[in-house]
Amino acid sequence: MSLMRRKIINQFKKLIDTLFVKIFIYFLSLTTLVFVVGGITYIGSIKRLEKQFIENISDKLQSAVYNIDYYLRTVQEISMNFFMMILSLITSSRSNN
Repeated sequence: MSLMRRKIINQFKKLIDTLFVKIFIYFLSLTTLVFVVGGITYIGSIKRLEKQFIENISDKLQSAVYNIDYYLRTVQEISMNFFMMILSLITSSRSNN
């Protein structure tokens, strides 16, 4: 009876070992799949965020360029008007003398 019992126990252990190996292989295949899909998603989102960041910085830089250009034109117009006013004052004071 004990020999029969040992055979049954050995067969049960083999069954458990093969079952464990199958479950472990399934786990590894699913884990690999999760890592691959997660990696692809992560890389895609990083690329998208980089593109949005570059577009955002470009828009802000272009806006700053327009603002600087506007203020420089305004300063130039004011200085030209100022010098024209000074010139007209000088010419009018000379014509009065």
